[in-house]
Formats: sequence, C-alpha cells, structure tokens
Amino acid sequence: MPVPLALEHLGPENPETVAARDLVARRRVAVTQDERRPDGLRLLEGKADGKPVSLVLDADGRVLRGQCNCSHHFKSGVRRGPCRHLQALRNAALGGVTMSTLQKWFEFLWN
Repeated sequence: MPVPLALEHLGPENPETVAARDLVARRRVAVTQDERRPDGLRLLEGKADGKPVSLVLDADGRVLRGQCNCSHHFKSGVRRGPCRHLQALRNAALGGVTMSTLQKWFEFLWN
C-alpha cells in the first residue's frame, strides 16, 4: 500500500528557492519584459536584487534557459537548479503565486 510522504522525508528546502521567495517578498524584483511566444514559450527579462536577469520558461513555468551574472549561475547554470535571481524573476512574473499543493497548481493553470 502507498505510504503518505511526510516533510521529514523530503529534507530541507533549497536555499536558492528560499532566497528567491524572500527577494519577491521584499520587492527586490522588477520585470521589464514579459513576452509570450506562439510556440508556448515565455521570455522574461528584468532585475532581481540589482542583477540583470533573463530567462525562458516553458508552458508549465519551468526554467529552460536563463542568464544571470551571479556566482551560482556562473558555476552551474541551471543544471543544479536556477539561481535565486532567476527563480525570483519567474515568481514575480507569475504574480508571486506559490504552488504549495497540486490542487493550487491545477487551479492556477486551468482558471
């Protein structure tokens, strides 16, 4: 039988994700360009914590490519997860919506 997954099994949250939410909450993010392409991709540009950032999202809001001049992005790009600046820009463009449950995610996409 399936066993419910508890938060203790997941481990701590990624520090970059926590910092991204903090940047949005402190209003340190500005979206300067938000373009939706016919192929479903979304191009975003702006500033997060004073750093110029740009990224490409797929139709589900997943980061496909990004550009930032912080050390996290310089070392690993998006291979080890997007940096706090890219995540903050995405979160700000999505209106600060957090998808804490699967139900909220479906409501966001279908409404």
